[in-house]
Amino acid sequence: MEPEPLKEKIIALGSQFDTSGMMLGDETDTTEMNLCVLTPDASVAMLIGKMGSNVNEIKAVSGANISFAKKETSAQGSRKCFHVGTVASIAKALYIETALIADLQAGSSCSVAVVVNNNAAGAVIGKGGANLKDVREQTGCHVVMEKMAESNPIIGGRVLTARHQTSVHSATQAVYIAMRCPGFASPSVSDDRQNMSGMAAGGFDMSGFYGQQGMQGGAVRAADVCCMHGKRRGKQNLQMHPTMPGSYMCRSDDPCKGAGGVDATSMASMEMCGLVGQPFGQQMTGAPMAAGLGGGVYNDSANMCAVHGKRRGARNLQPHSSAPGLFQCLETDQCKL
Repeated sequence: MEPEPLKEKIIALGSQFDTSGMMLGDETDTTEMNLCVLTPDASVAMLIGKMGSNVNEIKAVSGANISFAKKETSAQGSRKCFHVGTVASIAKALYIETALIADLQAGSSCSVAVVVNNNAAGAVIGKGGANLKDVREQTGCHVVMEKMAESNPIIGGRVLTARHQTSVHSATQAVYIAMRCPGFASPSVSDDRQNMSGMAAGGFDMSGFYGQQGMQGGAVRAADVCCMHGKRRGKQNLQMHPTMPGSYMCRSDDPCKGAGGVDATSMASMEMCGLVGQPFGQQMTGAPMAAGLGGGVYNDSANMCAVHGKRRGARNLQPHSSAPGLFQCLETDQCKL
C-alpha cells in the first residue's frame, strides 16, 4: 500500500524551518549547489509518497529539486537522494526530510548522512579537524567524516554524518554549516552516473553492493572474504578495500589470523569471488604480490604515494589528481626523498 500524502505536515515543517533562525540570510545562502543525501531504504517510500505526492510537496515548499537514485543502486542500507538548489532551499528540504524520517523512526536519534566529494573532504574537515570541531561545538551533534580507507566506491565520495539525540534542528544545522564551508562539494546525478559507468567499464563486480543477493548457487561472495589474505570473515570483521571496488579486506585492528600466506583453499575462495585472474593494473600498482603467493602480501596502492613511490600512512595520502584508484602525498606533507 502506498504511503498516505503528508501535505499538511510538510507545510507545517516548512514553516517551522522558516522561524527556526537557522539561516544566516547572507550571500552564501543564495549559492547554487548539489547535495547527495543518504536516505534509509525504509524511509524512501514515505518520502516519495503516493504517485510522488510527498516529494513533490517537499520540492514546492523548499524550492529545491529532489530526485532519488534507482533502488538497484542502494548501498549500505541507504538510497542516494540528490538535491539541487540554493544552500537555503536545500537546507529547508533536508530539515523537512529529517523530521519526517525521525517521526517514522520514533525513539531513535536524529541523524543525517551526506556525501562529500573526495577532493572536498579536507575543506570540510579543516586543518587539524578545526571545522568539524566548530560544527560539534555550535550544534552539540556527533559529527564524523568517513575515512578514505573506509569509503564505499559506489557511494562516490566520503560520508559526513551528523547525529543528535533529540534535535532535528541541530542535525540539519550541522550539515548546513558544512555546506557553507568554502570548497564544499557533493556528487550530482551526473557525477553519480559517471562514477557508476566508470566502475562498470572497469569490469568491477558490483554484486556486493546491491542488496543481499550476492552470487547464485550459494557461492561465497566478495563481501564475505578478505581479498588480502583469502580468508572468509564475518561482515563485522571486514571493511571496503580502498582501491578495489566490490572487494573487502580485514580491519587493521582485527587482521586475519595466520595472515601472510595464501593457500590453495584460500585461492579457490578468491577465484569464486572473481578476485583472481583480473588485470592487476586495474586494481593495484607494482607486482601482483610483493612476495608472490608464498608471501601473500599485496602491494596496495592505498598505502603508496604514486608520485614518489614511497609507502605512507592513509592520513598522509590523498587521491591522485589525475589517476583514479591511485594516491599521492599531501602538499603539506610531501614524501621525504
